[in-house]
Amino acid sequence: MSDPKNANTSGISILSEDDFSELEQPHPAIIMGTPPESAGSSGTSSALQGLKTAINKQQTAQTLPPLQPIGGKQPPQPAAVKPSPLQALGGKMRPVAPQPAAVSPKPVMPTITPAPATPVKPAEVKPVTPVTPTPVQAVKAEEVKPATVEPVKPEPVKAEEVKPAAVEPVKPEPVKAEEVKPAAAEPVKPEPVKAEEVKPEPAKAEEKPAEESKVASILTDGKINDKKVPMIAPPAMLGILGGGQLGRFFAMAAKRMGYQVTVLDPDPDAPAAAFADEHICAAYDDEAALEKLAQCAAVTTEFENVNAAAMVKLAQKTRVTPAGELVAIAQNRIDEKAAIRKASLPVTPYQAIRSREDLNANTKQLLPGILKTATLGYDGKGQRTVKTQTGLLTSLSSLAKDGPYILEKELDLRAELSVIVCRLDNNVVVTFPPAENIHDNGILAFTIVPARLPEELTKRAEVMAKHLAEKLDYVGVLAVEMFVVGDKQQLVVNEIAPRPHNSGHYTMDACVSDQFQQQVRIMCGLPPSRTSLIHPCCMVNLLGDIWGENGEEPDWTPLHKNPDTFLHLYGKKEARPGRKMGHFTVFAETADAAYEKAQNLFTSVCLGG
Repeated sequence: MSDPKNANTSGISILSEDDFSELEQPHPAIIMGTPPESAGSSGTSSALQGLKTAINKQQTAQTLPPLQPIGGKQPPQPAAVKPSPLQALGGKMRPVAPQPAAVSPKPVMPTITPAPATPVKPAEVKPVTPVTPTPVQAVKAEEVKPATVEPVKPEPVKAEEVKPAAVEPVKPEPVKAEEVKPAAAEPVKPEPVKAEEVKPEPAKAEEKPAEESKVASILTDGKINDKKVPMIAPPAMLGILGGGQLGRFFAMAAKRMGYQVTVLDPDPDAPAAAFADEHICAAYDDEAALEKLAQCAAVTTEFENVNAAAMVKLAQKTRVTPAGELVAIAQNRIDEKAAIRKASLPVTPYQAIRSREDLNANTKQLLPGILKTATLGYDGKGQRTVKTQTGLLTSLSSLAKDGPYILEKELDLRAELSVIVCRLDNNVVVTFPPAENIHDNGILAFTIVPARLPEELTKRAEVMAKHLAEKLDYVGVLAVEMFVVGDKQQLVVNEIAPRPHNSGHYTMDACVSDQFQQQVRIMCGLPPSRTSLIHPCCMVNLLGDIWGENGEEPDWTPLHKNPDTFLHLYGKKEARPGRKMGHFTVFAETADAAYEKAQNLFTSVCLGG
């Protein structure tokens, strides 16, 4: 696998009419019922935009626009119910508890045996001739044995009958995932035609496009994660590529579990270094640094823009999760879209653009659309909205040095979801409750859990996320971001992140386990913990925009005074606009109430209490 900067750029993803109609007609596996009146969401926080205006004008809190929670009223959420073992296993049920019901030792066999023993002795007395009936009684006693044993035999039979009955509800999940294959596979068929338009590679005209072929070879390679490894126990040393806030939380989780941590990050002030046993301050492709990191019992990553080729090399000497090949796919939006389509899941209609020659009649059908750099894009970076062909050409001219690009059709976006998948193998995979996300200028602002959307839709999102992880043979924590599109509320996979995700920070306070504990467990070969939601909540990102001009921290008093609020700061020394400096999570009785409460607290912090 080559470095992502020199990723393969051959082949073009050109869409057919079927691609453009896939979102007009509901995906068979994702058709929802009539959406509730409250399901709509613009995906952008109007309250947050009004807040920024108020801060700039130094107005009071009364000048802010009224808070308008997105979605309908959420019914009171019950306390976490003990989750069924079926959720944690994802495969065969292990009903250990019901088995004691079939208590086979219960027949009182010992009491029957001594009964005939007592009359045997007097039977030997010669004067008593009628003693002969005594053996008859013993015979009757022996006949009682099978009589008592017979009712015992059916009981184990009942217990065996319970097993298949309990397994039947579990089987529909993989069946649903398989139902996605034929429906979403249609958009892939026109892609051989795309390859025919690429003159430099006429020999591949009857095959798949270059990026699709590249993805296919990785997805069918059974050697990525098939190596059986023993469980890694504390106090083993665990390594992580990247020392940002995600690495910081990983280190904290690992240390709580008794492991040691080595962080590789070129930043001497990396937030994760404060909790690591060793900080290797070097570039991600530094040979000496990688050699030292390879001495760890296992290695993972906190973000996808590391050197994927370095991860592949590390895997030759130690265990690496996720696989470097899969990290490389997530680094390139073109490869990423191809991988999702390879898994037979719907994606936004798109076209790869590497030069002006790639612009054609199909391009017009994608307008208005969003032009994105294929690599190194996150938090809204490297993206521009284009409405006309002229605007597209202008954007290409100004971004020429950052190509290649991908042009995605602008959709009727109603809401955004994310699902955190924790997968060890096909039989051990769990998900955290799907989260509803609200962005501001391309950066996540609020995460609301449970998502204020129909339950059938959120369950479908979990099935799709698990299906994608299975098709990728993914080992580790994977974030799958999705769009809810149109009145029919179709689910479309937007992108993936091969690591814990910003939208999963709520798990640190509101779930039985959190995404960072799961990351540690899976890389050590341990099954993931339970993921039950303890309380409805809303997570709020804290960006450097609310810090003072000279780096003064905001007044956190409103958050500390609230008993249902949990503040997390990342320990970054320099605050910059758009930089994630921390977050807080707030509990409430419903998701709507949590969102409203979070906005009020955020407003209080921004306006100085």
